[in-house]
Amino acid sequence: MARRLLLRALTFLAVCLLIFVQVSARSVPHTRAESLVDSADWLHHSKSSNISLHPRADDKPPPLTWDKAVQNGKGHMCNCERLETPPHPKTGEPKPVWTGDDLDMYWTPQDYYIGDARETETTISLRNAFSALKLSTTFPPNKGFVLYQDSDWTGKDGKRYLATYGHYSGIMNPADGFVVAEQSFSPWEETKNDSPRRQPPLTQWSDVTFLTWARFAQNPKELINLKYFFRNHIINDDTKNIINEALRRTGQSLSEWPGVEFSMTSDEGKAILGTPNGGGVAWFIVDHKKELGVKTVESVTVFKTPGKDAEGNNEDWYQAMFTIVPGTGKKKGKGKGKGKGKGNGKRDSSGLDEGLWEYQS
Repeated sequence: MARRLLLRALTFLAVCLLIFVQVSARSVPHTRAESLVDSADWLHHSKSSNISLHPRADDKPPPLTWDKAVQNGKGHMCNCERLETPPHPKTGEPKPVWTGDDLDMYWTPQDYYIGDARETETTISLRNAFSALKLSTTFPPNKGFVLYQDSDWTGKDGKRYLATYGHYSGIMNPADGFVVAEQSFSPWEETKNDSPRRQPPLTQWSDVTFLTWARFAQNPKELINLKYFFRNHIINDDTKNIINEALRRTGQSLSEWPGVEFSMTSDEGKAILGTPNGGGVAWFIVDHKKELGVKTVESVTVFKTPGKDAEGNNEDWYQAMFTIVPGTGKKKGKGKGKGKGKGNGKRDSSGLDEGLWEYQS
């Protein structure tokens, strides 16, 4: 009897031990050589400034809706007509003033390549639009720019932050009155997988582009001579979706120049202005009233040009041209500005930072 009880106890202990071993095998990770991070690599990855994290699914903002885009556009139009620059949308504080010295501190100019024919892929692509508007397609008088955020900086907290390698490029001609935005990769966008995500004090496309415009302008007359703002080869999904919806609602389709024009009195026009690409144009004129005077967006023309995708296949490129006109200044504000927009003609004309907008433009 005692022997039988002892045998049952030993059997029970053996079963428990077997279960424990199986569970432990599932719980302990494999330690094969190929699954380990090299110690030197681990030191690199352990530095918070160098960690590259995969974004969580909930990190991506929800798609821009039609109603929200229209609402954004209405807000931009109201700000355009104000006599004074509105305060920071989140803090209510006056926005900081940027100068050419700030541009030189945080951004580095790079060479802008121009072909032997004094044209670029962009000006060739937009040739029909430029010809219809009597704008120059050659360099000079057109001027190209490429700016990289490739300098580290010290924040207000005393910490050193690594360069983001955000970059902006485009074409300008203050004498003819146009800007073409080409590549627009903000510091915030370029560090979306980094920890910490970061951007320098002078970061917004609209501020950096305005300071470049102010440098290219030869005199006060050229400084305020802004008539057309092109967003070239739009790749932002929200912007493209809103353009498609605007065309659908009006029974039209994306076509080559002269394309389809939407007045800012229409919801379609406001919706396109309320996209990430349209918002950047609005902030450009809203935040620089002191230099540009009171200006507003009259209309937006959307059209397509033939292009190539990353694999070299043919595709349609989305284009948008915003027509800029003097504003009426009818919206009341506390400022005393007259909206004459004479400027000071200095190469280091100041700009104003719109801060973190809902969409990084």
